[in-house]
Amino acid sequence: MRLFLLFLITALIVPLAAYAQPPKQVEVINEPLAVEVTNPIAIVEPVAVEIAEPLAVEIVNPAPLPPSARFQLVGFTTSTIGGFSFAAGSPSLFDMTATCQAEVDPLSRMCRVDEIQLTTKIPLGLPTGADPANPIRAWVNLDPANDNFSGSFDCRGWSDSSILSGMTVDARGQLRAVHCGSHNPIACCALVP
Repeated sequence: MRLFLLFLITALIVPLAAYAQPPKQVEVINEPLAVEVTNPIAIVEPVAVEIAEPLAVEIVNPAPLPPSARFQLVGFTTSTIGGFSFAAGSPSLFDMTATCQAEVDPLSRMCRVDEIQLTTKIPLGLPTGADPANPIRAWVNLDPANDNFSGSFDCRGWSDSSILSGMTVDARGQLRAVHCGSHNPIACCALVP
């Protein structure tokens, strides 16, 4: 008899459980914004909440969103790099990034031209040199998405010091192609909020 009752109860409960709807997850996607709540509820730990009808939220006087961080010029290296070639031990793009990280900012890398142009927080103390007619110029990489020059201004992928086509920038933001055989510091960029 007990076995029959157990079977009967199991047969009735299992189908009912199949009809139960799982709780829906609610996520706050505008957490940094100030939201006016008419009936505040304090939630001290995550809970599952079932909402029987659509929830309407009105945002009153939202706080302005901070501008997104982007790569900007943060400085020039003190050491200079040049003598590009395919030979072992020749400076490469990764060597220039490693130099930026060692000398300027641990999260920096060699700047691209577009990052120089979009820099809004100009770093103080960029070296200018003693001769205004011949300022200190730092290597800058091209933006590969907008490179219409087929590698002609990056010393052929930072591998050829025999040509006149390496892009540089000075402390005033002036861009100029210089001979790839010259030794220059590196313009370094990092994420700036």
